[in-house]
Amino acid sequence: MNPYQILGVSRDASDKEITKAYRTLAKKYHPDVNPNDSYAAKKMAEINNAYDQIKQMRSGNYNGNNSYYYNNNYNQDEFSSIREFIRVGQFIQAIAYLTNMRTRNSEWYYLYGVCLANIGRVQNARIYIRKAIELDSTNQEYRDFFNQLNNQQYGTGIEVSFFGRMIFGVLKWIFYFYIIQLFFRFILSGFGRG
Repeated sequence: MNPYQILGVSRDASDKEITKAYRTLAKKYHPDVNPNDSYAAKKMAEINNAYDQIKQMRSGNYNGNNSYYYNNNYNQDEFSSIREFIRVGQFIQAIAYLTNMRTRNSEWYYLYGVCLANIGRVQNARIYIRKAIELDSTNQEYRDFFNQLNNQQYGTGIEVSFFGRMIFGVLKWIFYFYIIQLFFRFILSGFGRG
């Protein structure tokens, strides 16, 4: 979509008008105003991307013919949108966006791993974070998160989750045994006579 249309301004709008339109929309859709609202987060990402794109076009750094520069910035804008989804806890939405991307660079693997970790799929997350580190071994953010995954913090959550499922399973079987026992007592007592 046209970045001018997203901001609701014409192509010949002044820089001040564009900034004013951006600020008005940013106030309306900002995540602090709309916590846990995936539509607002998506809209905010669109507004940020549109504003950045207009600034690039006006500064002369924008090349409209699908050059590497444009595609690379577009991917960075997509990644910043995905980071915003992650920041507000919309991990499934972020995974959906990542899945539809063609780019599979280190940041893609990192963000996908972060999402997986936050929905409880820590083992799979480790695989993706490890791949991100292989692709960009100098990125300290990736290494820190990988170390965090290996920390007690995530491990405890998995053990508690497993322990909780185990207890629930045992309680379920005790309940079934109790119901069966009541049923046999009822049958043996002559269907309630007596």
